Amino acid sequence: MSRIAFVTTSTALLALAMAIAPLSARAAGTTPTFVALPLERALDLAGVRSASVLRAIATVRRSEAELQIARLSLLPSATAAYALAPQAGVNSPAAIAQHSWTVGAGISISDLVSGNATIRSAAAALLAAQRDADSAVLRERERTVKLYFGALQACATLRLREQLLEGATADQDAAAVRTRKGDAPQLDLVRAGVALAQAHAELARATADRDDAVAALASETGVDSASLADISEGAPLEGHSRARSLTPEDAANRAVAGRPEIASLRAQLQARQADLEAAHASAFPKLVAGAGYQWGIDSGQPANGTEAAINVEFPLGFTFAQRTQIAQAEISATSADLDETTRAIALSAAAATRDADAAALALEASLAARDQAHDALHAIQIGYREGASSSLDVSEARRTYVQASLDALAAQYDRAQADAIFEIEVP
Repeated sequence: MSRIAFVTTSTALLALAMAIAPLSARAAGTTPTFVALPLERALDLAGVRSASVLRAIATVRRSEAELQIARLSLLPSATAAYALAPQAGVNSPAAIAQHSWTVGAGISISDLVSGNATIRSAAAALLAAQRDADSAVLRERERTVKLYFGALQACATLRLREQLLEGATADQDAAAVRTRKGDAPQLDLVRAGVALAQAHAELARATADRDDAVAALASETGVDSASLADISEGAPLEGHSRARSLTPEDAANRAVAGRPEIASLRAQLQARQADLEAAHASAFPKLVAGAGYQWGIDSGQPANGTEAAINVEFPLGFTFAQRTQIAQAEISATSADLDETTRAIALSAAAATRDADAAALALEASLAARDQAHDALHAIQIGYREGASSSLDVSEARRTYVQASLDALAAQYDRAQADAIFEIEVP
């Protein structure tokens, strides 16, 4: 084997190794970000466009209006009436007309009795709607975080595949030179051609994955996908994130105490309990009291003065028992939802803590594996030069190193995503 032929091949392999290494080294210390779309801006833009968030905000506005209606319904009602009726005259067989005007105010005693419960129910429903809006924002933020780091990883993987294609092209060129000089068998050239074809295929898949991931992020945030071409280094990754300072039990307790989903269900439970009080109040007959001033003609004589009335209604369809049964059923259902959601959030928060911790450890391990794979590749290249290893050994070592580099790249974004999701899961 000629010295020049070996140098050509070794240089191509080392160029590939050095092309991959800077990416993985940067992955160990920083969190890249899109230059035109930092993560916080992406979260804000996605929240503005999210249908679930907009629906939740609309529900808050409706609940505000319903609370206002509940409060205004307790105010007295102004009344005005005009009456005209035939009436016999005094000591006269001739019929005369009776007419009168009445103005005053009326109020429902029944509404006053149940009004406090109705207002408390509406106020609790408003609080629940507000917390639902908060939880909708959290869900949208979590979705956007996954899209954001998924797009970043797809872009980084594409760049890595481009570098691998350059290395595979250099390998084929070097194999062709060595084959022509008789320093390597034809099989080396065949293997280099296969590796190049595989590199082209992987690049095509990586390109499609990048386009899909970027398009999804652009659609979610409303930005132009062409603006997501440039990526910056971003902020350094912390050695120990907040997730690693909390035990799963501590994280679960914090999430249960602070998550808006639980606050919403607690407010809904208060609203259902107020509905039960209102159902109890429906057992009383409906009373409406009114008072005012009346003037007109009665029996041919002027009749002016104050007027008062109380109306009592006894519904024939007595629904007190059914209303109470409905309210108690809703209390039971809401209590069950609260218990299930509390358990689910506690489990999710604990899992987010473990995921963040595992992602940090996995990143450290994957970086160590990448470095070891790099050392193994370098050693086999030296053995190839000395005749102690074959081109097949070099190809296998290179594939191992490429896979280790891809794993390290994925671990970087897994850790960044796990840390971001933990901040959402555990307030």
